[in-house]
Amino acid sequence: MSGTELRVWIRLRGRKLDGWKFRRQQPIGPYYVDFYCPAAKLVIEIDGPSHSDEGAAYDVRRQAWLEAEGYKVVRFPVYDIDDEVEGVIDSIRYELEEREKVGFGRRPSRSTSPSGLSGHLPMNGEDPLPTSPSGLSGHLPMNGEDPLPTSPSGLSGHLPMNGEDPLPTSPSGLLGHLPINGEDQSLTVSGPA
Repeated sequence: MSGTELRVWIRLRGRKLDGWKFRRQQPIGPYYVDFYCPAAKLVIEIDGPSHSDEGAAYDVRRQAWLEAEGYKVVRFPVYDIDDEVEGVIDSIRYELEEREKVGFGRRPSRSTSPSGLSGHLPMNGEDPLPTSPSGLSGHLPMNGEDPLPTSPSGLSGHLPMNGEDPLPTSPSGLLGHLPINGEDQSLTVSGPA
């Protein structure tokens, strides 16, 4: 990390800038960015004193990719930081306030990491997990959600996992399932398949 980057980092790290968390040298997709605020999807780039044509072309491609992925990229030349680091920090603060106005919060949504992987069930209005071609969402019903759809025979639609039997069998050999989230407490039973 250069001395110029360090002057910015000591003002961003540890949630020093109005409680916003930043990371340094963060990988996002195929690129590394100088500083990244995950909660605001804000990328801060420090531009050195001279870029070759090749380096400038790389920066343009990287910025275009990041913006296409929904990140806001803000660039600062080294001389701005060297001349007036507090003005640069005020500019970053302004960008964070603008991101907050459009719905970003000071704590990151845990729905996705920079790599795009999920890792939890939907909450607070987040989109549910992606569905499979069969239309099943990949999670068990919670908090009053409808259970998985039933088949025409009345079976629950639970898919077997990790080698389990498709549905539990009652002592009489009839198929059924146990109630889920407030379903009728009687055992759903159908004749042998």
